[in-house]
Amino acid sequence: SSWQNYTFLIGKVTQEFKIVLEVTLSHDYPAHLALDNILLKNCFPDPPQNVCSSTQFQCANSACIDATKVCDINIDCEGGEDESAAQECDKVMSFARCTFEDGWCGWHNDPKNYLNWTQNNGSTPTASTGPSFDHTYQNSTGMYLYVDMTGKQLDMGTASDLESPIIDCPPPYHSNVSSPYYNSCYITFHYHKHGPHSGSLGLFLIEMQRNTNVTTKVWWSFGTKGNKWFRQVVRLPNITAK
Repeated sequence: SSWQNYTFLIGKVTQEFKIVLEVTLSHDYPAHLALDNILLKNCFPDPPQNVCSSTQFQCANSACIDATKVCDINIDCEGGEDESAAQECDKVMSFARCTFEDGWCGWHNDPKNYLNWTQNNGSTPTASTGPSFDHTYQNSTGMYLYVDMTGKQLDMGTASDLESPIIDCPPPYHSNVSSPYYNSCYITFHYHKHGPHSGSLGLFLIEMQRNTNVTTKVWWSFGTKGNKWFRQVVRLPNITAK
């Protein structure tokens, strides 16, 4: 016995269709019928080209990704163009695009706090808490910052503040409601909250006004989230001062 190849012209089809290969029992048995290597050729229209929305970035292969993923350190396009020099990612200030591999990029602990952030790689010192690897490289050599809340006599509400450098006020169009860039400033970060006493993580905007500072809580997360990294995007409200 040998395999037989058959080719059939389906012809003009003007609506959705399906193909059925049917076996009908005959009196000439015992016998078996087998199929292999089915090929439909020239049966499908060209796939539509992706048209990305105004809040998306189009990769070289036409895939659309969220615009917040451009220059966010992580490669999301197959060819890596979302993190390329063509997007001027190399011009972003170091503190605004920091992996903590080469230091703290200008971020620092609040000197008034007793509890501090620490640079680390690999697992955290206490079992069943924190990550076992960083998010950037997903291995035990990559660096990240963490707060160790174990083994310390801490009062409820004890805080540990990680502060950015002082940032200039955004351009006027950031506060212009008719501008496409209105409130376009946002921050992305990855966080890991694992352990029975992981506490809460908050993001605060401190505007340095002439007479006093104005603090706004813009994001908050409470309790353990499991042993994994989470990506968070927070759009900052109207900013009128440094």
